[in-house]
Amino acid sequence: MSECIVTQIVRGPVIFKTYTLGTIEIRQSKYDLPSESKALSDSMTSFGLTEEILRGEEQNYDAGLSRISTIVNTKEGRQPLAIARERFAEALDVLDVVTLLKKYTLLEPGYIRYLDSGRIEPLWPFESVLPSYFQNPILQIDSTRFSPMDLGQIVLAKQAPGRADIDLADRLLRSAYWSRRARTEDNPQLRVLFRWFAIEAIWMIEPTQSCSVSNDDVITPIMWAFGFPRGQGSNLVTRKASRLRREVEHHDVWKKEYATRLAAIREFRNRSVHNGFRHYDISPRELLDFDIMTYHACAAVQRQVELGLVYGFQTAAELLEYLPLLFEASCDSNHVQNLIEGLQHPENFIRYVQSDWDLSLAQKE
Repeated sequence: MSECIVTQIVRGPVIFKTYTLGTIEIRQSKYDLPSESKALSDSMTSFGLTEEILRGEEQNYDAGLSRISTIVNTKEGRQPLAIARERFAEALDVLDVVTLLKKYTLLEPGYIRYLDSGRIEPLWPFESVLPSYFQNPILQIDSTRFSPMDLGQIVLAKQAPGRADIDLADRLLRSAYWSRRARTEDNPQLRVLFRWFAIEAIWMIEPTQSCSVSNDDVITPIMWAFGFPRGQGSNLVTRKASRLRREVEHHDVWKKEYATRLAAIREFRNRSVHNGFRHYDISPRELLDFDIMTYHACAAVQRQVELGLVYGFQTAAELLEYLPLLFEASCDSNHVQNLIEGLQHPENFIRYVQSDWDLSLAQKE
C-alpha cells in the first residue's frame, strides 16, 4: 500500500496563517510548489475555471483561494477522494461555527500527490479511479511544541481530548453540520428547520446509564442564551436579571414575545416534519420572522457550547446545570438590545445576511 495527499481549493476570505486541525491542513496558496501550482491550474482548466473567474465572483469581500489538504487511509478500499471530501466538509462545518473562518466553499479542482513516488495527478471532472492509501503523520499537530489546542482542534481531533471523549464537542460537530447546511440553503423553510435541528443536536438530552438527566425543552436554553433566564436556576441570577430589566426597554414584553415566537417555530417544525410543508400554511412575513429568529437562536446556542468547552464542561447535562454561569459570563444589556433590534429591523437581516428575501417584505406587518 502507498500514501497520498489529497488537496482541493477552498474559496473564501483570505487566511493569513496555516491552520492544522487533526488530519486537516488549511494554508495559503503562496506555499504551493511549482508542480502543485501546475496541477491546480490544469485541474481548474478542466472544470472551466480560472483564478480570475473565481475571485471576480465574490462581491462582498476579497476572495482567497486557499488550499485544504489531508492524508487518506483506504484500508477498506474506499476512494481517497471520497474520504477526503468527507473530512473537508466536516472541517468546514466546524470552522464555520467556532472560528472566524466563515463562508468558505469547497471547490472541485485539486490534485492528489502520491507520496511513494512524488507523482502529482490533477483532479478531473468525474474523477473516480484512484488507488488505496494509508495514514501518514505529515499533517498531524506537532505535539513537541506543546501548543494549546484551540476550540476547532478540540472538536475535530480524532484522539483525546477529542470528540469521541467529549459529548459537547460531538454535539457541536453535529450542530455545525445543520447550521452550515442552513447557510447554503435557498429554501427559507428548510433554513428554519436546519437551524432548529442544529439547536436540537445540542439540547435534546436522553437519559443514559451514566446520566439520568434528560431534556426535550430546547426553548428554555435558547431563552437563557438570549438573556432571558427562566425555569430552574433563574433564582440564582436575580441580581443580573433585575439589572437587565432596568437597562433594556420593554424587557419583559420582549421576553414574552421571544418565548411566543420560539413556541411557534417549534410547532412549525413539528408540522413540517410530520405533515409536510405547504406554502399557504404560513405567510411570507411570518416565515421571514422565523428565519431571523432561528438565525440568532442557532448562533447563541452554539456560543453556549463554545463557552462550555472553554470552561471545561464535557456533557450537555453539565452545560444545562451551569446555564446560570454562562448567563453571567456572556449576557449583558448590549447583547439583549442587539437581539431585540434584530427583530425590530428585518431589513438589516435581508441586506446583510439573507439577501434572497424581498426587501419590501420587511415593511409589511
